[in-house]
Amino acid sequence: MKLTEIKWKSLDGFSGGKLNRNYQGKPLRVGGKTYTRGIGVHAPCVIVYDLPEGYERFTAKGGLDNSGSDQNGGCGDQASVQFSVYTEQPVNSPVKPGQDLLTVVLGKDGPFAVSDKDLENFLTGTKRKQLQQLRSEAELAKKTSPQMYAVAHSYTEGSIADMRVFIRGNPARQKEIAPRRFLRILEGEERSHYTGESGRRQLADAIASPDNPLTARVIVNRIWQHHFGRGIVDTPSNFGKQGTAPTHPELLDYLAARLVASGWSIKTLHREIMLSSTYRLSSTFNESNAEIDADNRFLWQMSRRRLDVEAWRDAVLDVSGRLDRTLGGPSMNLADASNVRRTIYAQISRHELDSLLRLFDFPDANITSSKRSETTVPQQQLFVLNSPFMVAQAKALTARLHAEAPDSDTERIHRAFALAYSRPPSDIEVELGLTYLRSEQDSQDRLSLWQAYAQILLGANEFMYLD
Repeated sequence: MKLTEIKWKSLDGFSGGKLNRNYQGKPLRVGGKTYTRGIGVHAPCVIVYDLPEGYERFTAKGGLDNSGSDQNGGCGDQASVQFSVYTEQPVNSPVKPGQDLLTVVLGKDGPFAVSDKDLENFLTGTKRKQLQQLRSEAELAKKTSPQMYAVAHSYTEGSIADMRVFIRGNPARQKEIAPRRFLRILEGEERSHYTGESGRRQLADAIASPDNPLTARVIVNRIWQHHFGRGIVDTPSNFGKQGTAPTHPELLDYLAARLVASGWSIKTLHREIMLSSTYRLSSTFNESNAEIDADNRFLWQMSRRRLDVEAWRDAVLDVSGRLDRTLGGPSMNLADASNVRRTIYAQISRHELDSLLRLFDFPDANITSSKRSETTVPQQQLFVLNSPFMVAQAKALTARLHAEAPDSDTERIHRAFALAYSRPPSDIEVELGLTYLRSEQDSQDRLSLWQAYAQILLGANEFMYLD
């Protein structure tokens, strides 16, 4: 029997071991002779085998690769190899890998270790220039390398079996087997068992089935909530008895049927809602309607709504003229001052949520969230007044106004209101703006009068709310 025909129990050594090759993957050569069978390792190395019963004699030949001829300088002339065979764990074993003198002294934790950043200080002349050139090429390669290929998480089928019911979730108290199948409340008593697979695909098919009355209504309700601030069912994660009854059940049924008939087209559903007369209602107050339905549950007006943080940040960047509308690409850090992409491309960390998102009511990324909470706290306005992000957008908006309306302050004020509020300013607003812009500049102000005025427009409630 040859050792190369059986697998070692363990191999502890630098770079592992190679069968029928030296540790670099090249042919085995000892003393000028090529060997077709053998194990190539880098010293020091310990290999442990469990030999089959009945074998009492063991022979092996150890040698230095190419007899040291591939070693630089005089190292090859003086090279030697120490090779020992033990039939049981020795009391005085050879030095363990990583504990030889050379590694201990010159290794990364040794007294003579040289870090990568200090290596250049020990080189001179051509070698130093070569290292600098290699580093420059490496940095250039990082900057010009293509984006990482797309990846996606996926599941593979494991062991397939029905599980028993755990009483109160306790695996020590098991009762009858619960076959893999869909919910009885939605599919009825004649439910088919999932066989041949784990059931993930069949469950997905059942959830997205046109015959499932729940899925389409949940989707419709969430989209309606996005447009109106409140869903037809005000408890978007609870359509049961403990949830709120729909204000317009026939409308919910109609839109759900339209969604399924359109091939589950979300864009078609958005279009139908946004072209409706209900969506196009104004937010004008009506006292008689308010006496009947003060909470506007029956939609006699469009409720005033605050922008969520994604839409608000995008709007600030868009008005300032800096928004990058490029579609697709990797997520980016919102804290990066150069990040002017839409907020939908923000990196979301479950461990440490971005401070801007957290401040403006972005939900906890560790759990599902059916709708956003709305808070009004002093820190939000302090962000508008003092954050580098808002200061940068105020400066950018000022530059845009001077480029698009170069003739007068009055013209720039009209352009600013058109960009920020989609309306012309009133005479009083023009007069207030001109009075402020003609006031005396404080020498300690970090912003010019126009930049401060632009920041006021971006931070106003009218910019944050939809009327």
